[in-house]
Amino acid sequence: MPVEPITKDIKKEIIRSSLEQIVLGNIPFVGSAIAKYGRIFIQSEFDNEIDRWRSDVTNLLNQLEGAVERLSQCMSISDLSFQVGLVVSSLSVDGIAEPFEISDLLGKMPDVVLEELIEACGELSHIGLLELSQRVNSLGSLEIYNDFFKVFDPFVHGWYPEVDAASLAVYVANQSKNESICISADTIASHFDWRPRRLNPALLIVGEYISDARKCTSYTPPWAHKHIWADPKERAALRQMARDILGK
Repeated sequence: MPVEPITKDIKKEIIRSSLEQIVLGNIPFVGSAIAKYGRIFIQSEFDNEIDRWRSDVTNLLNQLEGAVERLSQCMSISDLSFQVGLVVSSLSVDGIAEPFEISDLLGKMPDVVLEELIEACGELSHIGLLELSQRVNSLGSLEIYNDFFKVFDPFVHGWYPEVDAASLAVYVANQSKNESICISADTIASHFDWRPRRLNPALLIVGEYISDARKCTSYTPPWAHKHIWADPKERAALRQMARDILGK
């Protein structure tokens, strides 16, 4: 969830302050008690903005804390493995589970010993976030799984693929009621104002609930699925998934 910056309309503040002085300060028979309660009703727009901003920051920190807690509960990994995860997440162009060369990773982490880097990748492979493949005369490659983005995207990009997937699930369920229209990835991206890097991990999660017959899988960027549509049973499953994640 992005935190919107605080904005202050100086003109409104001057008007509000002047009004407060006129109503609460310059009328002799307005007692202190009335003045006290009067200020409650003449609420500053800037005060509201401050409250909203604090709420956004609190929610964001709570979400990040939740992500850290889930990560610590489900796995225990070394600092280097965690660093590898952050680098790969930042380098992924489109958020599709894709092959990634060890040589490219080594170029981004030149201070890391190759053998230690491969061991760190093996650790991430062991816990099921990617697959490490090595061949003769090659450093090897990583096949990134979608669970990888669930774990590391919140730390790198500030978004949560599972939360995005819940919002997307509701949207797909609602739009799929029209049986003559297949929902395109372009339409979804425009609706949420998400680029492929953010949409694809969520799209892949939603795609797990939908039959191959009702999704057009793209094997080239930018989309994990070009089109998608859910039948009534799948729509029910998507709505339940959204309730489980969003808690409502």
